Amino acid sequence: MSNRHTTGKRRFADVVGRWRRSLAVLAFCYFGGHRTFNPLALVFRPFRLARHFRFYDPFQDFKHGKTDAVTKMEGELYDLLEKITGVRAV
Repeated sequence: MSNRHTTGKRRFADVVGRWRRSLAVLAFCYFGGHRTFNPLALVFRPFRLARHFRFYDPFQDFKHGKTDAVTKMEGELYDLLEKITGVRAV
């Protein structure tokens, strides 16, 4: 492994290691996991399980001109947010 990759991993570990233990950080670590977590949207609703939207794979398809998956996931996210808040996303 090259020195550049090792240095990059150390920097990432330093940043993650300095995160303060907050509810937001704990939720991100729990729902995000270790792979394909960025970008990630989490929606918390009272008395229900949290809903997570992993945009990593749809964005990979989007980079190659396949917009269907990201459009569908965005629509699901916006529909859920509208249902919860009553406000339509633009």
